[in-house]
Amino acid sequence: MSLFLLVTKDSEISFPVKTNLLDSVIEVLENHQDALQFESFTSINDVVKISIIGSRRESHAGILNQITTALQEQDISIIWVYKNIHRVSIAVSKQVAEKALQILHRELHERKDHATP
Repeated sequence: MSLFLLVTKDSEISFPVKTNLLDSVIEVLENHQDALQFESFTSINDVVKISIIGSRRESHAGILNQITTALQEQDISIIWVYKNIHRVSIAVSKQVAEKALQILHRELHERKDHATP
């Protein structure tokens, strides 16, 4: 997966792109820059998106705080964050994705299951 960052006059817009669509997205962006009204774009390649989904989640602020704290403690950088009503998604470097998954599973699943009421 890759992440794209579009820079406009007033803001920045980021979005994930599957690897097999990378060339097509670049072509569309290059050919329609004026119509889409952005100044520049860049991509970050070889990232993995991890999503936390489900009704057991706490508030977005609470779960995002747990995620960032747990990963920062292990020196894993979060490249991108996306939140909606059903999920919180992050992107990390492909090189640390497996470690990040293990940390998040331990932090969000195992600790909750073993917490005392």
